[in-house]
Order: sequence, then structure tokens, then C-alpha cells
Amino acid sequence: MMERETDTGEIVRGRKITPTSSYFNIYESNVLLTWKGQEQVFLNPDIFLKSIDLSGNNLTGEKPREIGYLLGLVSLNLARNNLHGEIPSEFGNLTGLDFLDLSRNHLSGKIPSSLSKIDGLGVLNLSNNDLS
Repeated sequence: MMERETDTGEIVRGRKITPTSSYFNIYESNVLLTWKGQEQVFLNPDIFLKSIDLSGNNLTGEKPREIGYLLGLVSLNLARNNLHGEIPSEFGNLTGLDFLDLSRNHLSGKIPSSLSKIDGLGVLNLSNNDLS
């Protein structure tokens, strides 16, 4: 168990996942996900994470560019939130993506040309934003 203090002084306890076998050493990167203060590290996240649906959760802020490094992602739904800013060009790295819904947010700027690299994209919904 690991323990850390948050900005508000709250003590957060969680498990830190560390590789103990040489099998895990072949992976060059990992992803750290935090849910309600619990941090989990996923080695080679493209094996584990195929779909993210955080629609209608009143999320605020910008979209994390790191999502663009989840190369095994097939479905990403961040619709009906309060996300703002531009669509990260890193989302174009998600070449296996079949479904992308960023509708009903406060996104602005240009639609990144990198999204055109996603050949198999069956559904792309960017409606109800301020995109140009």
C-alpha cells in the first residue's frame, strides 16, 4: 500500500503496481489512471483498455492528450460534458478507433487533420461544439 497527501491535505491510500517479472520489462510505457484518488498503473495499456465511456459525467477542463497513446482503444465517448479547448492532435494516433463521440461539449478550434489517419472510424460525432 502506498500513501500520499493530496492538495487538500487528504491522505489517499492505494496499491502501487510494480512489475516483478522480467516479462513486464519489455514494455516501453505505461499509463497511470486515477479514480477518486486511487492510482493504478497499467503496463502496455493497449492490451487492457479497449473502450472509454465517460459521457454525461459533467467533466470539465481539457481532454488529456495522453488518451492518444492508448493505441488499442476502439471506442471513445466523452459526449455531454463540459470539456473545452481544442481536440488534441494525438487523438489521430488512435488508428484502431471505430467510434469517437465528443459531441455536446465546449470544444473550439480546428478539427485536427490527424483524425484523417483513422481509416476505420465508423462513427465521428463532433456536433454541438464551437469547432471550425
